[in-house]
Amino acid sequence: PTHITPSLVHMSYAAELLAYQKSFEANIPLPTTYDVDVEQDLKKWIETQTKTVIEGDFLDALKTGSVLCDLVNSYKKDPVKIPKSSGVYYNKQRIGIFFDACTSYYVNRDEIFKTADLLEKNNTHQILRTLLLFRYFAEQEKRNPRKAPTYSGESSSSSAMFKNVCQVCSCENCDRHR
Repeated sequence: PTHITPSLVHMSYAAELLAYQKSFEANIPLPTTYDVDVEQDLKKWIETQTKTVIEGDFLDALKTGSVLCDLVNSYKKDPVKIPKSSGVYYNKQRIGIFFDACTSYYVNRDEIFKTADLLEKNNTHQILRTLLLFRYFAEQEKRNPRKAPTYSGESSSSSAMFKNVCQVCSCENCDRHR
């Protein structure tokens, strides 16, 4: 199991994240090598969640970022705007939308695969780990929605996601601790 740290979250969620971490580590081990069984499980989940069929190689299907964006939008009330153009630049942009959604669901940035990992099929077990963590936290949020800052697709800056929340007392628009 891996260690999940609440590095980008304000203080009111730290205790909750530690509880999530404990239950996660107790129930779902993260792979340290590429595991075909985990791939098949994730493929089935993505197909069910996005209501699409993934043809061919799993990682190749994720390379454009479109499937990842569809996955993000399957958990959002207000869908994230997805660039429709093709090309490496737009693929990286769509993958970045997925990364931002991961951090909005409190996946530690150290646990998120790198864009090059997906495009070049390097460090492939990390891709599986990121998807497992995204699924875990997105499903937790779906079952137990919290009033929390969420990713809107407008900014990739983590500070923009939490800009109105005080890091000391966790209230919005606090003037006492700034």
